[in-house]
Amino acid sequence: MALLAQLAHSASALLPLFLPSIAAIIAFALFQRFHFFAPNPLSNIPTVGDEEYPGYEKKRQAYLTKAKDLYVEGYNKFKHGLFRIVTPNASSVIVVSPSFLGELQKLPDDVVSFDAAIDETMHTKYTLLTTHEAVLPHTVKSSLTPALPRLNPQISEEVQIAFSQEIAPLISDSSSSDWAPVNINSKLLRIVAKVSGRVFIGPELCQDERYLSAAVGYTVSVMEARSGRGEDEPVAPAFCRVAP
Repeated sequence: MALLAQLAHSASALLPLFLPSIAAIIAFALFQRFHFFAPNPLSNIPTVGDEEYPGYEKKRQAYLTKAKDLYVEGYNKFKHGLFRIVTPNASSVIVVSPSFLGELQKLPDDVVSFDAAIDETMHTKYTLLTTHEAVLPHTVKSSLTPALPRLNPQISEEVQIAFSQEIAPLISDSSSSDWAPVNINSKLLRIVAKVSGRVFIGPELCQDERYLSAAVGYTVSVMEARSGRGEDEPVAPAFCRVAP
């Protein structure tokens, strides 16, 4: 009896030391239970391609080669409702009928988050791009959008100037007066940089080659970093970080 009493006393003395570990194990078990077995709130939304492409990987590959067909199929089947499409990203694309847009606009950011979508599509965990900056959407909503009626003439003027600088010389140098081959991607990058720069930094600096080089170079670097992330294995942040 004395031995049992001594063991009980020792166990009671050690119990406080083990309580945190026991609590942690229970908490982890509960998390696993509710995280992995909780119902998916999107499970009732039909997924396009379930019959033709069973399994996640087959749907993912189908999106890479037949994305347009999947969207058309979903539209024809569920044009007045919702449907899902599996993409190479972690989250499925939810296509919503325009009749629900009013309801979506009222949802808070913790339900429908633009920043979270950008985080995923731009792989900000690896590219280290900053997306959760309140000043940017605030500036667009409160300053830029209300000023568009006043800015539209300037934007239109800069578009004409940019096209005359970037596109017109190619046509004049061409043997044909109507058609000329154009690397439209590189030209559009410069045109967009000039037009947006007209609004943000003014008519003089938006034509400055140093600004254009920085603006276009940054855009290209962002997209290259995103592509460098790949769809299967992450690239180390040190190799794909985009300098501000």
